[in-house]
Formats: sequence, C-alpha cells, structure tokens
Amino acid sequence: MLAHHVAGRSVLRVAAVRIPGETDLQERLHLPAEISVDLGFRDAEGWIHHAGRLKDTIRRGGQNISAAEVENVLGLHPAVAAVALVPIPDELWGELPKAFIQLTPGYQPDTPTAVSVLDHARAKLARFKVPAYLEFVESFPMTPSARVQKRKLLEPERDQRTGVFDAAANTWI
Repeated sequence: MLAHHVAGRSVLRVAAVRIPGETDLQERLHLPAEISVDLGFRDAEGWIHHAGRLKDTIRRGGQNISAAEVENVLGLHPAVAAVALVPIPDELWGELPKAFIQLTPGYQPDTPTAVSVLDHARAKLARFKVPAYLEFVESFPMTPSARVQKRKLLEPERDQRTGVFDAAANTWI
C-alpha cells in the first residue's frame, strides 16, 4: 500500500510506505548518506506537499523534535525574519536544539528580543521542543536553490554554546 507520506530525493522518483514509529527511515531503506529523505504528504486533491527533511529531526533525551515545526513557530514571532534550527551535541540529552535567527529590521539582537522569542516558543511548543540556545545572525549560508545550508552554521572549530543566549539560564554565555 502506498502511503500518503512520501520519502526520497524526489517525490516523483521514490515513494515509501510510512512505518509508524520509524525514526531512521533512511537506514531502514538502505539509502546512502548522500541521498536525503524528504518528508511530505498528499492532500485531499492529490497534491504532494514538501514537509521538511527526515534529517531535520533533533533527538533530545529520547524525544523527537521536528526542526520544521519549531522553525514555523519561531517564524511567527514579529522579530524573526528567518530561522534555522539545528542539533548541537549534548552529553546529557544527546542533542539540544539551537536556533539561528535573522532578525526583522528594527529589532536588536539583545536580551529583551531573545526573551520575547523564547516566551513565544514556550507558549506554543512542548517544553522539550523550545530551543536551548539562540544565536542571532546577519544572514544564512544559502544553497544555489535558496535553502539554508544548516551544516555550515555548525562550525566544527567553534564551541556552539558560546556567544549565544542560553534559554535555561536566561542569559548570554
């Protein structure tokens, strides 16, 4: 049975049956790492909609966090022009969500803005989905097809917990 959820490099080339509870569909389908697994759904009229990447799932203490879901919620805040959520390694939780935020003109990368964005997230998301860290950026590295290159946001030589707003401590570190 072909499910309404599709996966693959191109929704027109590869479709897969949705497996309830499956978190690593790419491994289950034996797809090489360079092939991405896209998530999507087919609406009542038969249109296929892109809903993000499977690799855009963050595992925080055994809980799955959809980067697209958190990005959509953060994007509703008036201070947020654009956002990218990425996982950063954590010894206790496995991964923690970190939000890179490009501000709307007129907003400052300061404590009141960070607190306001986090309060907005806390009001609309489950507690474990709220970003642990916020970092304000001027721009994002983009692909030729105008998508954020999330891997380039995570500079390996840099501690991802410095120069950021820590949501738990409610302060800059």
